[in-house]
Amino acid sequence: ATATAGAFRPQNIANFFWALAKMGIKPPASSALLEAMQRQATATAGAFDPQNVANFFTALEKMGVTPEAGLAAAMQKQAVARAGEFQPQNVANFFTALAKMGVKTPDAGLLEAMQARATATAGAFRPQNIANFFWALAKMGIKPPASSALLEAMQRQATATAGAFDPQNVANFFTALEKMGVTPEAGLAAAMQKQAVARAGEFQPQNVANFFTALAKMGVKTPDAGLLEAMQARATATAGA
Repeated sequence: ATATAGAFRPQNIANFFWALAKMGIKPPASSALLEAMQRQATATAGAFDPQNVANFFTALEKMGVTPEAGLAAAMQKQAVARAGEFQPQNVANFFTALAKMGVKTPDAGLLEAMQARATATAGAFRPQNIANFFWALAKMGIKPPASSALLEAMQRQATATAGAFDPQNVANFFTALEKMGVTPEAGLAAAMQKQAVARAGEFQPQNVANFFTALAKMGVKTPDAGLLEAMQARATATAGA
């Protein structure tokens, strides 16, 4: 792969690195493979489609690789150029990778383009996409205005799909909202508390703690009685874990 790096197309690069990451393989930071592939990815960045961009950066993050400055800039520029083609999972995965890489200030154009795309496609976001995208925004310290179209659209979609949120999605989404200084709309708060009760038996200790911490920091003084009872019972049952 190192010897033929100059012939790798974007999909070849993204798929090869996805496979390496899936296998748990982490080349040394100074390896010839990483150097050659990052150089080729930078040179062909203009041909990366949204899924290639998201998969490649997700793979790099899982491998513990911080992309070279030129590559990071080229991929963010390409993401802006192709923003209108990003699917919800591409948006969520790309931002999650950037956040886990320690990016605090993504390119302003990228942030604007991805927030606009997420707003436009909010109705297609699945619970994990919502939770991961907001987790990434919160991790980067990004706080959309309370009246933003993004928040309105995403809270509406989260409320509509609340019944499909698993315990980690519930906890991560509310933790992210709290860190962003967002007080969830009444309908969303009620829907998520109802879902937490329904899936209480699947909550892990960290889910229980994170969800209740978020609620407390949001100023909730009296959580739904059923939620309180269900979470106390779950905490008791999993106390040894």
